[in-house]
Amino acid sequence: MSFHDATQVSDQGDGRYTAAIAEGWDIAGNANGGYLMAIAARAITETLGKPDPLTTTGHYLKPGRPGPITVDVTTLRNGKRHGTASATLSSDGEPLLVVIGTATDLSLASGPEQVDSVPPPIPDPDDCYRIEPTTTFPPPFMGRVELRIHPDDAG
Repeated sequence: MSFHDATQVSDQGDGRYTAAIAEGWDIAGNANGGYLMAIAARAITETLGKPDPLTTTGHYLKPGRPGPITVDVTTLRNGKRHGTASATLSSDGEPLLVVIGTATDLSLASGPEQVDSVPPPIPDPDDCYRIEPTTTFPPPFMGRVELRIHPDDAG
């Protein structure tokens, strides 16, 4: 299942969304925290009508396990350029994660843009060592992403 599909939310109205924590997005049986935050961010961006998250801060209350969840979103402010909302991701009525996030629509940005840094030099992915998941390492979540180790760090 793609990340896009695994983070889908379904609008139930009045700021409530349903979703599911998908199998395989876990580390030692607990859903990856960034994965859970992505589900909450999807609900926030849909509520605000602004597709691009700018910031998200999460507070993890309980581990997430595969299965159905709800995401309750409260709009705190929704202006012309930015909107801010909070989201509570729950399973069986128990809160797992509370997020506050700000979103925007980057396609509407205009004006000068300053970029004063460059990314560090990195080798081509084909020159890096690929880590293949096994039953013990890395965690099942790593089977969902491609992990490559820099040749200088592979020892």
